Amino acid sequence: MLAPGGNPQVFSDNNLINGKANFNCSSKAAGDDTPCTDNAGLAKFRFQSGKTHRLRLVNSGSEGVQRFSIDHHTLTVIANDFVPIEAYETRVVTLGVGQRADVIVRANVGHPGSAFWVRSNLTACTPARQHFAVAAVYYDEDVGISPTSEPWDVPDPQNCANDDLSLTRPLFRMPLPAASYTHDFAIGLTVNASNVSLWTFDNVSFRGDYNAPSLLLARLGEVDFPDAWNVKDVGANASVRVVVHNNSPSPHPMHLHGFDFYVLHEGDGPWDGTSVVNAENPMRRDVQMVRAFGHLVLQFDADHAGVWPFHCHVAWHASGGFFAQFLVQPDAIRNLDIPHSSVQLCRDWAAYTESNVPNQIDSGL
Repeated sequence: MLAPGGNPQVFSDNNLINGKANFNCSSKAAGDDTPCTDNAGLAKFRFQSGKTHRLRLVNSGSEGVQRFSIDHHTLTVIANDFVPIEAYETRVVTLGVGQRADVIVRANVGHPGSAFWVRSNLTACTPARQHFAVAAVYYDEDVGISPTSEPWDVPDPQNCANDDLSLTRPLFRMPLPAASYTHDFAIGLTVNASNVSLWTFDNVSFRGDYNAPSLLLARLGEVDFPDAWNVKDVGANASVRVVVHNNSPSPHPMHLHGFDFYVLHEGDGPWDGTSVVNAENPMRRDVQMVRAFGHLVLQFDADHAGVWPFHCHVAWHASGGFFAQFLVQPDAIRNLDIPHSSVQLCRDWAAYTESNVPNQIDSGL
C-alpha cells in the first residue's frame, strides 16, 4: 500500500482459527516467496456431552470481519469487549478486528463421538484471497473423522456491520449523559506528492515522532502538538461525543484506548443528528464497526486523564495514517505518575537514535 503507486486495498492471504488452517500454496500471489506448507492442519476442540461451555472469541486478525458459527449449535452472547450484556441468542456472531465476544454453547446436539464444523468466515466485503476458515469440535473425544455437518443458512449481509445494536444492552445500566463536547471525524483517502496512498482522519494523515511521546510531552505542559499528530484537546469536558463519517468504500473497526464508549448509532449514509439506539442504556464497548460510506456515533465519559489513541484497527490503515489522539484533562496529566521504566525506556531510545536513525517507513504505528 505504502509504495509509490501502491494499491490502498490490501488482500489477506488466509483465514485462521487458533492459528491453524489449510492453505493451497499454489494460490500464493505472484512473486510471493514466503515459505508455505500445504494442508498444515486444522484446530480441534472438545465439548463434553450435556455440558454448557463458555467460549471467548477474539478477532486477532489484521483486517477481516469474521462471522463465527458452530454448525447446528445456537450461540448465546453474554459479553462484548468484556462488557457483560443481556444475553441474546444468535447463530452467527460478527467480529471486527480487535472485537471480543463471550458466548455460551450447550453441547446438547450430538452424542459421544459426534463431530461438527466450527466456522469463522470473512464477510464478502473483506478483501481476502481465502475467506473461509474451519475447525473441528468433537463431543467427548476425537474419533479421527472429519465433520460432515452443514452450516446454518444465515446469509452474509455483506455490509461488515456488527450485530444489530437493538440486541445489545449492558447488564449494568448506564443512561446516556448529555454531551459537553462533540467532534466530527471524516474518513478519507489521499495521495501525497510521492504518489503514496494514505488514509486521512479528520483531514489529517497521522505521522508520529518516535522520539517525542505525546503523553510525556503533555506531562511537561507541552500541549501545542504538530498538526500531523492529530491531537484533539477535549479539555476538562466530562462527556465527549464523536461522529464518524466514513467517506471511503472500506468498513473500519474503530477502537478507542482507555475507555468503553457508548455506541449511539451506526448505519448507512449520514447520521440524522438525533437518533440514538437504547438511549436509556446504550451498548458500551471499545471497538465498533463503521460501514463503508456509513456513519458511527460514539460517546465516552472523559473521566481519566491521558492522551488516548482513537484509530482504525486494520493494521495497514493505521500504518497509512488512520489515527488520532484525544487529549483528556491536560491539567491533570501534569500530576500523572509515569512509571520509571517507561521514562527510562524513552531515555534509552533517545540515546540509541543519536547514532542510529530509524527507518520510519509508515505513520509510525
